[in-house]
Amino acid sequence: MAAPISMADSPQDAGASVARALGHTAPSVKQEISASSQYKLLGVISSVSGQGSALIATDGQLPKAYRVGQTVQEDWTLKSLSATKALLKSSSQQIELVLPELDKR
Repeated sequence: MAAPISMADSPQDAGASVARALGHTAPSVKQEISASSQYKLLGVISSVSGQGSALIATDGQLPKAYRVGQTVQEDWTLKSLSATKALLKSSSQQIELVLPELDKR
């Protein structure tokens, strides 16, 4: 009977392990996708200077207003805003949240 193949044996995981062993610290795509799916941008109040507030829902909870520079959750900080986007940054990753498209009916 053959031993089951685990995901750790895949070439992608082996490549990531080698990169980490060599000191490569870029965030993995899996981590970035899971982090970005826990945040939802629902509104933005921004100025030309990039200051302002963003209405962000985290982990499916009710949305809260966060000012630029404020910690949103754990290691994530709201770094900047534009009219339709918010940039969250942690010590090793960043996520760009985009307002959902308006229904044009």
